[in-house]
Amino acid sequence: MIIGTQYMIIGIWIFFSIIGLGIGSFLNVVIFRMETEKKFWNGRSECMHCHHTLAWYELIPVLSYILQRGKCRECEVSLSPQYPLVEIGTSLLFGGVAYLYAPDLSAIVGLSWIDYVYAMLVLILVTQLMIIFVYDVRYQLIPAIQLRAIQVLGLIWFILHYYQNRIVSDSWLTVLLSVSIVLFLYIVTKKQGIGWGDVELFAGLGFFIPFMWFVPFFFGSFIIGTIWGLTVMIINHNNSLKQKIAFGPSIIVSFVIMYSIIQLNIVPSVNLWYYLIIPNI
Repeated sequence: MIIGTQYMIIGIWIFFSIIGLGIGSFLNVVIFRMETEKKFWNGRSECMHCHHTLAWYELIPVLSYILQRGKCRECEVSLSPQYPLVEIGTSLLFGGVAYLYAPDLSAIVGLSWIDYVYAMLVLILVTQLMIIFVYDVRYQLIPAIQLRAIQVLGLIWFILHYYQNRIVSDSWLTVLLSVSIVLFLYIVTKKQGIGWGDVELFAGLGFFIPFMWFVPFFFGSFIIGTIWGLTVMIINHNNSLKQKIAFGPSIIVSFVIMYSIIQLNIVPSVNLWYYLIIPNI
């Protein structure tokens, strides 16, 4: 019985991972078409080079890319590695969300309707974060529509928390402080160090992070950003500090790490700063 239950739980994780593969394939279409006049819902998928309409067997996530050796079957132009990376990344994140909310059978049984809503919000959030991550890396720009979506999701999360616990989540302090700091940097650096999209991204993601976790989330973003920036400089053999590097992905990685730690209830010592600095909040 126990073994059967374990297989069922693993099956749930695999199911959501497979769904993530399909969603990731769709996100690739959205991302690539965002820079064109063609809307993602108009027309079938096609090769961006020769405009060959893709058959169903050319659209199987990851597998089609491998079987075609990363090339278009028609014109044999190399396809962007973004295709399998986004599909795999989305798959892992969807599977991760399933694990966070359903680590075992007792957790599934104990889920209320509001927990299912939370999980759905996070899955939607994952899709928006994936788009922002890739788009910011490619173009050093964060799409406004994804920012609005994340902010709306954050507000819904904030309201649901009040509905469930009858107390106002202190995550509004995370939003206020993080936005205030990055807005200050945005003004001081004259838009060179921080982009407006980064300010708005903190405004949306902050709602998901209790104030107790503000420090590791916020400063973790800058630590990750510094490591990422140095890595890019080394790879590109460019020592110039004026090189433009996307900061959005660093914010997203920090958020994913912190959100996972919070949901799994691990590393409680990270909260020590909160009790020492703001003991009576």
